[in-house]
Amino acid sequence: MLKYMCKSSSMEDSFVSKWFGMTDKDISGKSVYSAVSLQLSWHEVTGFPNGKICIEFSNDRHSYSTGAEINVDNTNNQNNAEIALLNRVSNYCRIRFVNNDITNGNLDAILYLEKK
Repeated sequence: MLKYMCKSSSMEDSFVSKWFGMTDKDISGKSVYSAVSLQLSWHEVTGFPNGKICIEFSNDRHSYSTGAEINVDNTNNQNNAEIALLNRVSNYCRIRFVNNDITNGNLDAILYLEKK
């Protein structure tokens, strides 16, 4: 199962996604899925590409820990997207984008959940 944490989100300003559960159920409510990986890709980046994407984890959605930081140091990574493998050590995850000197672009973050 795929879940978009953000889809073609503007990189003009820094932003934080909402929290996403590391587990989820399908439409029937019977099958349980667990987060396995997170794919991050961007394109059409303008300005000076020196932004960063932080993957943050939390158990309560109030306090959090940064698990990884990925540098946005080129204008397009769609042919070489970043994929972070997730080890379910928390209940929730989100991404934080810091644009620094990036003036525009589009960011996709796709969470892959696998059936347990």
